[in-house]
Amino acid sequence: MTMTKANVSCEIYQFHLLLLHISPAIWRRVLIRSDSSIADLHHVLQMVMGWDDTHLHRFTLHGREYGIAQPGGIWFRDDPTQIRLTDLHLRLKERFLYEYDLRENWQHQIRLEQKLPFDSTQTYPICIGGARQVPPDRCGGVA
Repeated sequence: MTMTKANVSCEIYQFHLLLLHISPAIWRRVLIRSDSSIADLHHVLQMVMGWDDTHLHRFTLHGREYGIAQPGGIWFRDDPTQIRLTDLHLRLKERFLYEYDLRENWQHQIRLEQKLPFDSTQTYPICIGGARQVPPDRCGGVA
């Protein structure tokens, strides 16, 4: 793969994802390109958590909500395929909320751990760490 201008300006975000209100901690660490969309981040989180993306979700960051609108469900002001992670102007160690299955109220804290240089030998996104199995979809929530 040759380095394109897009790749040179792209950073890699290392996120730590923590499922809240469960002990012992269930977490994942992922690397994703900064030019990925918020919709892409949602799909990555679904994959690393092993869920099937059949429920409403939202990100809450800087007082705004982002997500993929569903007919008859939640609506969002912005198109999540057009909002790039770099557009969010995240600071190192900054945290934001990802909620999945609003009925069962799975809440995740996402923290930007590092901004890394693009590595043309690596494939992104990638899960580079984690602990413990995630509860299955439709199990009733934390309780």
